[in-house]
Amino acid sequence: MAGMIPVDAAWASVLFRFRNVGMAPAYTVYNRGGLAAFDGFLQGVSGTDRNLEGGVSVPNFYRYDPLHEGRIPSNGTSSIARFYFSFDLGISEKHQNGTDMWLNLWGASLDTTVSYFVSDVVANGDKCIAGYCFLKEPVWLMYR
Repeated sequence: MAGMIPVDAAWASVLFRFRNVGMAPAYTVYNRGGLAAFDGFLQGVSGTDRNLEGGVSVPNFYRYDPLHEGRIPSNGTSSIARFYFSFDLGISEKHQNGTDMWLNLWGASLDTTVSYFVSDVVANGDKCIAGYCFLKEPVWLMYR
């Protein structure tokens, strides 16, 4: 996950989604510039990961799910409070009692409580995008 965007790339946003759109039509988008450390993490810049107690707040996210709420928020972007990103473990919203409604691509299962769909209980808090959790479905990270 970390370092997937070339350091010299001129990018504006990153879309996280599962490969199979029929199984999981939702996605989460991050617009560059929300937090310089997260931008650097996505480009593999060392020393930018934040796996700190309590996490950090990262703005410039929105998610889209055509089957449930549509675009959240309806205008602009939202912040994910208690956000973690680590070169060793991945990306995670709030660890304890998180929602899986934004982004959880973490190297270990977490205590999460809310999802639209879970393919396997082991996927909860481990591999979730915009409320959909799959254990074996590949994740696509696309930037523009």
